[in-house]
Amino acid sequence: MDRSFTTANGQPLNVIGSYTVSLRIGTNEVKLDVFVAVDLQHDCLIGLDLWEKYKELGINLKKFIVL
Repeated sequence: MDRSFTTANGQPLNVIGSYTVSLRIGTNEVKLDVFVAVDLQHDCLIGLDLWEKYKELGINLKKFIVL
């Protein structure tokens, strides 16, 4: 992969690939490009850019819930 990633605390992120996936949010499904990284503390990290882009699907960022 010819792209580098850095975490919020400045550490490098070991990205091993990218894929296009379908993500179901409530009853809606969206396709998006994701990056696969190793040694994450969580199974999945979703950026605020994605939440903001799909807010019309019923995502409430203030309460962190999917309607």
